[in-house]
Amino acid sequence: MTDKEIIHAAKGFTKGLLAGRQTTDMCYIVCSPLVSYLSACGIDCTLTEGELQETYHHFWITLADGRIIDPTANQFGLLNIWVRKQPSYYKPYTSKDVNDK
Repeated sequence: MTDKEIIHAAKGFTKGLLAGRQTTDMCYIVCSPLVSYLSACGIDCTLTEGELQETYHHFWITLADGRIIDPTANQFGLLNIWVRKQPSYYKPYTSKDVNDK
């Protein structure tokens, strides 16, 4: 799939799943099944847990090449769905971070 096709698929999936609801506090609820859907479409991706802007606990999708998709970024005033290099203000937790919680 091209980036444009990935974005189109992610937007359609997210819109259908949310059914008109806002994306606030819906990052896991959207990203978890979206990872499965994209994987079924042949996209190598994983669910990533971390922090956004060193303040917010958040989930997003990481592609095999390190770029990310964030279908609920608009809750933070960012563009809603995009495929791009992971910005510095996205900090994935390491397995050590998760085990320390």
